[in-house]
Amino acid sequence: MSLKRRLLAPLQHLTAVIPAQRLPSWWPAAARTRSTAEKSLCDWTKYDIKNNFDELCRLTEAPRFSCLKCARCAHRAVNLCQPKARGPIKS
Repeated sequence: MSLKRRLLAPLQHLTAVIPAQRLPSWWPAAARTRSTAEKSLCDWTKYDIKNNFDELCRLTEAPRFSCLKCARCAHRAVNLCQPKARGPIKS
């Protein structure tokens, strides 16, 4: 294992916490280049939500699907990791 890999291994969990645009240039490219458009809403961090609020509103407008994993709603199934179509609400 290379020295760089041994040094980075304990820090891999930080990619979920630090937004991609703030990661240093030497960080593995796969963690830095994933945009919010490529993520399901379940994978968005609080920084993604704060910095892309307009996109979030557009994705969740008139929801037709709900996620079985986290109960988020979206207009398109591709924006959720475990989508299920919402049926009519029964009273």
